[in-house]
Amino acid sequence: MEASIPEQVIQPLLLASDSSHSLEECLQFLIESSKTDSGRIDLASKADILPSILALLQLLPYPSSRHHLNLSLKVLRNLCAGETRNQEAFVDHNGSLVISELLDSAIGDAETVRFGLQVLANVVVMGENRQRDVWLRFFPERFLAIAKVRRLETCDPLCMILYVCFDGSSEIASQLSSDEGLSIIAETMRAVGSVEYYWLKLLVSRLCVEGDCFPGLFSKLANHKDSTFTSEHAFLLSMVSDIVNERLKEVSIPKDTAHFVLGLLNQSVQVFDFASAERSELPTGSAVIDVMGYSLVVIRDACAGGSLEELKNDSSGGNVDMLLSSGLIELLLDLLRKLEPPTTIKKALKQSPTDEKYFEGVAYRHPSSPPRASENLRRGTSTVEPVFKTVSN
Repeated sequence: MEASIPEQVIQPLLLASDSSHSLEECLQFLIESSKTDSGRIDLASKADILPSILALLQLLPYPSSRHHLNLSLKVLRNLCAGETRNQEAFVDHNGSLVISELLDSAIGDAETVRFGLQVLANVVVMGENRQRDVWLRFFPERFLAIAKVRRLETCDPLCMILYVCFDGSSEIASQLSSDEGLSIIAETMRAVGSVEYYWLKLLVSRLCVEGDCFPGLFSKLANHKDSTFTSEHAFLLSMVSDIVNERLKEVSIPKDTAHFVLGLLNQSVQVFDFASAERSELPTGSAVIDVMGYSLVVIRDACAGGSLEELKNDSSGGNVDMLLSSGLIELLLDLLRKLEPPTTIKKALKQSPTDEKYFEGVAYRHPSSPPRASENLRRGTSTVEPVFKTVSN
């Protein structure tokens, strides 16, 4: 293999690694050396190292040279980890083009794609020019193709690239919020399933909690062959509910989002078969029940969320007034009618009439009767059991 590589490409790498042996030993040495700040600085001083690695990526054929390509990507990833000169050299020598062409040929290879994405992630963190270089090369077709691979190992670096670019440019943020951008996020969520990756959660926070993309992203997760809810719908709602709860006094859910979630709650209440339900905690594994439960949580926090200053400045009354005028109380009463009463209420209904005596319209509780729920609440305790009913798996 080394014999087929031009001298001007392989010689700088052999010199940098003090090796006259194989290409693999040379690349392994460079991987180890570039793991430290001092090693990256030293290699950055040798101006021909990074261009030689990029040249290798173009010269080595995939898949026959997959192993050496992956080693080369690891070297490139390490070189670009926080070292400005290497990142600038990456842009100057069309690194995004080189990576994009390699990933096009290896799109079904999750390991090679992951290493390539890690290279790009280390480049985009260092400023808008580098972000734009990567974005123009990959958005939307290549990002969407990578997301459609639906592999967990490629999710985090892909979401990191998307988030950093989104956060660094209003133009990119607008594009990621578009129909094409939301398709990429939706495919990524299908890959993840129920694992809340850090960078994906940051993206959802910016797009769906601080932004107004929740209805659009929710629609992207639909199964067009089936009108019912999907597990991805439940996953998105669970993630939004976690984010809102964590940032209760920092952010306020957009009114359009709160209204949309109210519609989801109404739809789930109408389609769910309460008669066949049994108790369980969220997540239950049933998409319709999880959508119902997480929608309730999101609506609860939408009514409580936002800073005091935001609430004072909102002359329209905020989410609470909007939800009330949209039929929230009627919907909740309908939901409660369909649920069985809590155990304590069942016990109270079965009690003998002699347990309570009435004097002049005031109820007197016999000492042997159990305390009422209102008294428990005043004491800071509650004996009321959860009443949410779920389908047996």
